[in-house]
Amino acid sequence: MEKSIIKTLDENGKITENAVYTINPKSALIAYLEQTINRNFNSWLYNDSLFLNSVKQFASGKGYGYNVPNKNISIAAYNI
Repeated sequence: MEKSIIKTLDENGKITENAVYTINPKSALIAYLEQTINRNFNSWLYNDSLFLNSVKQFASGKGYGYNVPNKNISIAAYNI
């Protein structure tokens, strides 16, 4: 079973583990963003998420990231 962890890096360098999902990292990050930012828990609608084009794969290929606009916060998802 594939598992992904969501972590947040704030402007002070603090890393927080936020959630674990049993899906791939890109889907986990989109789900986390939809649930926490948009309060959208209708997972069947995530295929049309506005976050799809904003979530970027890391150059290492080992995860995905999202920079929250107008805030110094980055959110990332990795396989665990």
